[in-house]
Parts: sequence; structure tokens; C-alpha cells
Amino acid sequence: MERKRIKCWEWKVQISDCRYRPLDQIVDEYKPLKKDQTNSDYHIHSESGWTDALVKQFRKNVRQQNICVRHRFPFYSKGFEKKIFGKEEMIKVKSLFTKEKKIRYMQQIGADFWFPDETRYPE
Repeated sequence: MERKRIKCWEWKVQISDCRYRPLDQIVDEYKPLKKDQTNSDYHIHSESGWTDALVKQFRKNVRQQNICVRHRFPFYSKGFEKKIFGKEEMIKVKSLFTKEKKIRYMQQIGADFWFPDETRYPE
């Protein structure tokens, strides 16, 4: 799934909500904001190696990648999304040509960042 997500990033296309929802039920008991969910709260294909943490991380990666695609930004930064950093910093980062220069600048200003062409696993 991560390879497919990264391929969508290469094509610069957004991904629709990727969560499986049964079509034969009106309610599937999915609670996106509830923190104490267990694997029994919704179906996870555990036989193929998926865990609750992997599903949540994958959906987080998709959401953040979609933000990058919509705003034509080469990386995701929570600080930029929440407008902790000003427009000047955003313009400066966009004007830098190489990934290395962008990383160096982001580190200088103390911003978090994630490039969607990288696989990110749960912490």
C-alpha cells in the first residue's frame, strides 16, 4: 500500500479515503476520534501484516500527502499547516531548488518536515 501511495505522490494525485467500509451495513462502528479503539472495533487484515498502528499511520501519511498535493508543496510540516511559521518562511522554502537545501533551511528554523516520497512507520 505504501508503494501505491508513493506512486500517487509521483503522479501528484490525491488519494480518496482509503478505509474499507462494508457496503452491506448502515453502521460499521468506526470512531475516528476515539483514542481507545481496539482491533475489534473495525476490521484489519492482520493476516497480511496490518496492525491498528500501521492503519492509523498509513491514513495519516495519506492525509498529509494530500495536503502537499493540494498546495503543491514538496513536503509536509505540521508547523506550516498550523501556521506556526509565517508566509515568508513558506515562500523561502519553495524558492530553494534542492531537497538538501530545503532540509537544511527547515532544520535552521526548527520546523518539522516529512517528504511524502519516504515511507514513515508508527513510532
